[in-house]
Amino acid sequence: FAFFETENCEWNDCWTGICPDLVRRLSEDLGFTYVYITPEDGKVGGYNQMTNKWDGMISELISEKIDMITFQLSISSAREEVIEFTSSFMDSAIAAVVKGHYNIGNSYFFL
Repeated sequence: FAFFETENCEWNDCWTGICPDLVRRLSEDLGFTYVYITPEDGKVGGYNQMTNKWDGMISELISEKIDMITFQLSISSAREEVIEFTSSFMDSAIAAVVKGHYNIGNSYFFL
């Protein structure tokens, strides 16, 4: 996860959390430099079926405007067709539970 602080920091140091810590450590160990940017359109990365194009960070990675994405980005089969993901390095047990009617529906919704 990554969070952007707005006070008493300079650009790369304004980002905190697991993802920025990981990039900082990789940068030190592997000897590369980096600069955090935000997508020009402000989007994470979705596929527009009408235009047949990706937006956000996914588009910028595909077009080689950026070299990598370090963000809490969910893996989907559509995204896996156009970009590569690392192995998962963090699992979360966050869930939403709401009261509702019991409906069998699709038992395999998580696949």
